[in-house]
Amino acid sequence: MRKNNVQQAFRDLRGRLTTIEANRELSLADRFNATMVAIAEFLKGLEERVSEGFKDKFDEIYFYKFEKPEYEALQLYHIALFKLLRKKPSGPAEVLRAFFLDELKAISRTLKQYDFLYDYFRSGFTELDEALFIRSAVVSFSLFGTVPVCDGNYTTPGSELFALFTAQESLQEYLIGELKKLDEDSGIAP
Repeated sequence: MRKNNVQQAFRDLRGRLTTIEANRELSLADRFNATMVAIAEFLKGLEERVSEGFKDKFDEIYFYKFEKPEYEALQLYHIALFKLLRKKPSGPAEVLRAFFLDELKAISRTLKQYDFLYDYFRSGFTELDEALFIRSAVVSFSLFGTVPVCDGNYTTPGSELFALFTAQESLQEYLIGELKKLDEDSGIAP
């Protein structure tokens, strides 16, 4: 797999998504659909590249721990953002503030559901990498809570969870940014 080609394709994808998001002539649903199509095309190409294989287990671990979660998190983030924007209430700043705070609490609950693995994600530890990021690994995750079931050809339990964690953190950043805008608009100092 050629890492530089994938990274360039990902940069190109992010540029396309920025263009789509900036196009206010499109409805929210149309922007979402265009975003999902662009991401799906990228991920399909990525899956084809993965079929070429890895040079060793460390290359595989690196891909499933760092690269694939980043790529898939983009899709998860845009799905979550679309849902959030669809249910975002209209009204005064207090209503929006309460909505954004409730959404932040929901993210916190999601991340707490995976306490141990989220701490692993944030810590940079490597002790469980072979169990979490090698496709052929067989391990019991009963101590870790619910772990996604993976197909074993293109996913690992760790890559799916790390994508979820990355997406949730991105959504958290978005919500915090929206709260800061509300504060600035109302004259409250950050």
